[in-house]
Amino acid sequence: MQYKDEGKSLIMRTDKHTALKLRLQGMSYLEIQRALNIPKSTLSSWLSRVVLSPYAAERIQKRAAACSRAGLLRRNKNQSELALKRKLHRMSEAAKEI
Repeated sequence: MQYKDEGKSLIMRTDKHTALKLRLQGMSYLEIQRALNIPKSTLSSWLSRVVLSPYAAERIQKRAAACSRAGLLRRNKNQSELALKRKLHRMSEAAKEI
């Protein structure tokens, strides 16, 4: 399909159709972005009204939950390491005072 705009011919993006097919298969915006090199904001405007099948919705939800858990584990590990460093620093400072 082509559109005319001030004498210039604009060809409809075929990747929009591909993005729709991938979304209906249960891919997240991030996965589609990486596969097609399209900004997530563009994908959101294209796909925001897409109703997902139960399978696709479950796949996206499971992936989001797994990513969330992984992020929390990284944060907790980092916080534990920082707390240990603070403790060792306090102990070192206290030993200097004695």
